Amino acid sequence: MHKKPTEFWKAWSAKFRKNISSDVKFKYCTNDVEVANRFAEKFSSVYYNSKTDGSAVDEFMLAL
Repeated sequence: MHKKPTEFWKAWSAKFRKNISSDVKFKYCTNDVEVANRFAEKFSSVYYNSKTDGSAVDEFMLAL
């Protein structure tokens, strides 16, 4: 509580910061390109571009 801000954040980081640079692994993926393609497939299967839906755009604009 009485530490200087830089010392506080250094102590905070030491206690709470986690290393998130671990490898991502999927079954049947053997390299980074295959993992990236798996993410792209999943994203494209759940993504909906409402901008191309005229009635959705109109509904949004009326709500403003």
